[in-house]
Amino acid sequence: MHHPQPQINQLDTELTAGNTTLAYLALAQMIPSDIADGQDHSYTLFHPLLAISVLAPVNDQLPACPIRFLLDTRASTTFVDPKLAVKLGWSVQTGAVQMKVRLAGGKAGPLVSNTVVRSFLLGGKMYQINGVIMDLHGTYDGILGLNFFVQHGLLVDANSFVHLLEAGGANLSALGLWKEGALKSKIALATLHNTEIHSTTLQAATAAGSDSLADVLRHLQAKFHDVFCDDLGDVRNFPTISKTKSGIRFEINLKQGATLHHSPPYRVPKALLPHFHEMLLEHLNAGRLHYSSSPWVSPAFLVSKGNGKFRMVCDFWALNNVTVPDMYPMGNVQDILHCAARKRRIFAKLDCKDAFFQTLMREEDIPKTAITTLLGLMEWVVMPQGIRNAPDAQQHQINEALQGLTGECCEVYVDDIIIWGKNAKDLHDNILFLNEVSFLGHIICPGQILPDPKKIACVEQFPIPTCSQQLHSFLGLVNYLCDFVLNLATHTAVLHAALPLNTAVEKAYYKAVKMHKGHLLDSWTGWTWSFGPAEQAAFEAVRCVVSTVPCLTVIDYDAVKAGTQQVFLFTDASNTGTSAWIGVGTSRDSA
Repeated sequence: MHHPQPQINQLDTELTAGNTTLAYLALAQMIPSDIADGQDHSYTLFHPLLAISVLAPVNDQLPACPIRFLLDTRASTTFVDPKLAVKLGWSVQTGAVQMKVRLAGGKAGPLVSNTVVRSFLLGGKMYQINGVIMDLHGTYDGILGLNFFVQHGLLVDANSFVHLLEAGGANLSALGLWKEGALKSKIALATLHNTEIHSTTLQAATAAGSDSLADVLRHLQAKFHDVFCDDLGDVRNFPTISKTKSGIRFEINLKQGATLHHSPPYRVPKALLPHFHEMLLEHLNAGRLHYSSSPWVSPAFLVSKGNGKFRMVCDFWALNNVTVPDMYPMGNVQDILHCAARKRRIFAKLDCKDAFFQTLMREEDIPKTAITTLLGLMEWVVMPQGIRNAPDAQQHQINEALQGLTGECCEVYVDDIIIWGKNAKDLHDNILFLNEVSFLGHIICPGQILPDPKKIACVEQFPIPTCSQQLHSFLGLVNYLCDFVLNLATHTAVLHAALPLNTAVEKAYYKAVKMHKGHLLDSWTGWTWSFGPAEQAAFEAVRCVVSTVPCLTVIDYDAVKAGTQQVFLFTDASNTGTSAWIGVGTSRDSA
């Protein structure tokens, strides 16, 4: 069967906003009218086209064979021509689920299901390909899509992106963006007072004579110096709004019949003692902690944040169990993501610095927050982390602070704020000029929502489970991507079948194993952990599917009201689950 030749959309790579020129360096400009649903893989190309040449061994043996890849960040998936796979002796995995491909320009493409996972060496660096097999009609050997760029961090590391292009012989001069000073790498921003500004991806190149992004940020810090500073400072210097007259105090209301509880201290590893001591002194000096004689005692300990730093954790489980819950409604993450992504072109992200520590405790409730530390018994003057109702209180306060703005120009979730605009004029006072931003564990682009690359990497790098607890963890990570993976229940059915029916059955098994020093008696008839070839094949298949997840698009309600787009609800059911998804298009076939 003959499939239509992929069309190439020639795009502008610059968007002029005021006196600042925004150049899309690692991400091509989007076409809002050409969006893909959850099953599709649409692509839009760099203009001028960018292609690289690489060397890949034939049947894993030298001499290497030259192959040519087209770069296309709008393709959510990497594509590999079947003739290349045969030529290089690459083993192809047969998929159980077919995916529909939509070509650029909205034309329907073929159904694909086979995948390939291989690597190539370029410029002294190894790159892995997680691709879908599709006939490219000899134009290119493959198309490197968004999953390739995300997997190798090319969208957040300009130097790595340039290294790939230069090593692959891409025509950089034709792109017109690679002049000295035009390419900006990710910038490190100073820690701010009530607000930290994070630039996860810097995709701005400044025109001659215009202010740089760093200059814009410095101007903002100078203009709003009262909220931008190094730290929260001493509690005694907090602004009036957080003191008693305003009524903004965190309260701990106990259930009827609640009794005092005190827990013994946790042992702290000797290597962590200096860090623990330093952290306690910092809180003491800032007035957030003071010494206590309270009968309420909760333990505290340190956990690693994974970046060489540590976080102090207070285990308030006993206090939390007897605290009346606050039923203040939290925002719906999916609604927030869709609201931000719909029709937005530019984003800014703000993170309230130590948000919980900006709220003072009600005086009579301070003793309830007492913790045991290596410096003695202490209690919190500010709202501590880990205590029940703290997120609700924070959400309540920030909603009041931004009343009238949420939904119109911003959204907020606990201490994360995202601000958007259709153009630079909308955000002239506080814009960061980002056309993609990491928010609430997702990447938001104009009209699109993508999963966090870090979470995808965690799934891809997850080791083969050796116990049910590890399998639970893996499936928990995968479940985060349930909105992005088609037929996830089918892919994970074998893995779920390997788990026990409930925790009681699971505990009984491991208790029996421990009792008999790692071996079960022949008389054991309960559930048994087993991870054989079938489970391992399913595990590898899930990791492969996750590496090629498509993006989600948002509904253009204006187009629906105008009659140029229709909304379709698709449902399906099988022996392993039920599913439903919403598609948008001019017809059922194009949705």
